[in-house]
Amino acid sequence: MKNYERVILVSALLPVSVKEVKRGEYQVRVSPGGLITTLSQSIKGKKVKWFGWYGFHKHSKKIEQLIKESGEKEGFDLYPVSLTEDEIENFFNNFSNGVIWPLFHTFPQYCRFEEEYWQYYKKVNEKFAEKILKNIDDNTVVWVHDYHFFLLPEILKKKKPDLKIYFFLHIPFPTFENFLKLPWRRDILHGLLHYDFIGFHTKIDRNNFITCVKHFFSVKEKVKEPVVELIFENKKIKTASIPISIDFSKYDNLARSSEVEKIYKELKQRYDDKFLILSIDRIDYTKGLVEKLDAYRRFLEKYPQYLEKVVLLVSTAPNVKNLPEYKELEREFHHKIAEINGTFGTSDWRPVHFINKRLDFYELFAYYRVSDVCFINSIKDGLNIVCKEYASSNIDETGAVLLSEFAGASTEIKEYVYLINPYDREGIADTLNSLLKETNKKREKMKGLREHISKFDIHWWGETYFKLAEGKKVKRFPKLMDFYPVHEQE
Repeated sequence: MKNYERVILVSALLPVSVKEVKRGEYQVRVSPGGLITTLSQSIKGKKVKWFGWYGFHKHSKKIEQLIKESGEKEGFDLYPVSLTEDEIENFFNNFSNGVIWPLFHTFPQYCRFEEEYWQYYKKVNEKFAEKILKNIDDNTVVWVHDYHFFLLPEILKKKKPDLKIYFFLHIPFPTFENFLKLPWRRDILHGLLHYDFIGFHTKIDRNNFITCVKHFFSVKEKVKEPVVELIFENKKIKTASIPISIDFSKYDNLARSSEVEKIYKELKQRYDDKFLILSIDRIDYTKGLVEKLDAYRRFLEKYPQYLEKVVLLVSTAPNVKNLPEYKELEREFHHKIAEINGTFGTSDWRPVHFINKRLDFYELFAYYRVSDVCFINSIKDGLNIVCKEYASSNIDETGAVLLSEFAGASTEIKEYVYLINPYDREGIADTLNSLLKETNKKREKMKGLREHISKFDIHWWGETYFKLAEGKKVKRFPKLMDFYPVHEQE
């Protein structure tokens, strides 16, 4: 990154949220979202202008000033992009979350392929480009994040052809068969091919992208692992799989803090005679929440010796996607919890302890420390940061990660986790049973996972990303699989 004095960072949302506390009076807070937290960690110490929407439909000079002041307190130089209510509905809900999200996560049945949504997607990409071009400096690289901005580089390069624009996709890239369902497939690929560098979490996603590109365009491919170079219309597009990470030291230190220690001791006493299984998720069909509850129910049926001796603690972030499938999922999820507690629970014991919100900051670290298992049952995940947060905070090295084979992280940390098929209730029940009885193997895996994350942390990720984008050599790189591992081969 030394070749560039400045970075323009583009994400759909700024790291703040705005709320109207009373008429004409607004409150701005730093947002807790996973992507925002990760990006914040990766740009510390860099000169960055951060562009994004601020999660609120109103716009005024006063709101913009409050956002800038709030950002400055956190060390960010924020540039809010305002969106109308129609743009919010059609760009975010209807296209980004109603077409791209389900299709790329293997749920095409939820897609709404409406031309109007696509026109708004193009319009908002143009709106972001206009704001960026008004505030761009010389010797600047534009670093764009996620599926909201497939068209942005082509728009920017029409005005600034020599501008360097990098991209990272935080969700999976679909197989060729799934991608073909998209009516605007060629336009999206053409837009992506205007990025100079494209990063993915996994080799699977990178290979899927390249397969799709080759079907629609004449490109030459040059493999120089960890980079695959594409030649398109006499220009080079570099692609690489670089699994994102977290600030290991930050999580490790916080888990040792006096604030966390106090809560940890209280939880340790509360769950002293019970196994604690932890589930930290969003309400989203990609997370396999209903399937997780079905597997847990089967575990209780199949291994009754654990009745009154185990608790599944479920904490879910609220659903912010205003789409009918999420409301239906939430209803079914809550019903399943009530059903399990009603069937197996006693006056002194609830098999599922449900917390319908994000855990408080220090409380989350305490639960990461005290729980025996972190249960991640994703149907499809770009990576899954929770497993890395959990391991980095599990300083006593007594926990274990039960990880879906279809989380992108499985292709990086397979040897340190216990793999499961999220649809296999019997297999999950059996794995839980054997896992709760293990000690030595579990500790060995957790120790290895913590060492791995410490070595390949968020600082490694940011530095490596820009080195690969600029064509520099990297000395340290994790061994990544180019297919999803399966638990039968362990």
